[in-house]
Amino acid sequence: MQDYYELVGDNRIAYNMRPASFGILKTEFKLMPPVQVLDVNAEANAEYTDWVTFLAAYPLLSDPMKRILELYNPRARFKQMYLVDRSYGRQELYWVPQIPAQDVLSPETEFHAHDQTLKHLVLDRKKIKGHHFFQPEGLRETCLVVSLRAAESLLRRNLSGFNLQKVSLS
Repeated sequence: MQDYYELVGDNRIAYNMRPASFGILKTEFKLMPPVQVLDVNAEANAEYTDWVTFLAAYPLLSDPMKRILELYNPRARFKQMYLVDRSYGRQELYWVPQIPAQDVLSPETEFHAHDQTLKHLVLDRKKIKGHHFFQPEGLRETCLVVSLRAAESLLRRNLSGFNLQKVSLS
């Protein structure tokens, strides 16, 4: 029996950067160019973590995090995004992921009645079929899930900017 975890942003990060504009982050993945630049505003001591979320549809993954996660899902696609802070002359490579959705939701998954957003995620153990990095199909929001094996790979490399929330299984 394997455990699964949702990747979520770490709200304890004190010095994160902010995008100058959210426009490009609202674009559908298939319409994004393969390489793009996102201007960010950051302090001199801003922490460029391995997992970055900007209240947008996509998390951004650092190059080391992307290299690990693509091993756990060869069908995942990624597009380059350079975060550029012109005031400090800093440029960092990140990746926008498109993770194939998997039909893994349990009927026990709960949604908020007013807007059908996720209230409590429950995955069907039989439907997971050995997937290690995936997005559950049928959710309004982006939700990326990793197996215990994938989570351990991330943790062994001391990657930052995310927390792992254990997912319920049925």
